Amino acid sequence: MTAAPVHRTGAAVIPAWLGSEERRRRRGDAPDTMSAMYFTDRGIEELVNRRGDDEVTLAWLAEQLQAFVDTYPEFETPIERFATWLARLDDPED
Repeated sequence: MTAAPVHRTGAAVIPAWLGSEERRRRRGDAPDTMSAMYFTDRGIEELVNRRGDDEVTLAWLAEQLQAFVDTYPEFETPIERFATWLARLDDPED
């Protein structure tokens, strides 16, 4: 059995299956504060709703990220940072 994905926010570990409102509450974010995070959460929630039961390999994910960057080159830097972050999740902090 694999562990549920988590969101790491500083010292807190928040399960990814929680809704965005619950994640905001646990992070201490004000629910009435509008920021780019809310738009991102909607996309993440849509991904979970549509594809949450899918199982994929990291190689497949890497191919999809590359296809995204090929289509939207202006997002190369954030996608590269995201991929690096994913690759190093289990590395001990320096």
